Amino acid sequence: MNLSYDDVIERLLATVEGHAISASLAEVVVVRDLHGRVRLVIKGDETETDRADLDRALKAALGAW
Repeated sequence: MNLSYDDVIERLLATVEGHAISASLAEVVVVRDLHGRVRLVIKGDETETDRADLDRALKAALGAW
């Protein structure tokens, strides 16, 4: 997968918004570290299964980012 630094946040947000978990989220914070990796902090009524599904979707969409 060839995903540029500039496209990461857009792809992350599109993946979260398109996922079933988005309806149960109260807050979402995206943190980009000094190495360009992103972390997603979420607050809501999601289940562990929802989080695991979102984690898999994000890894597929973002790869090593």
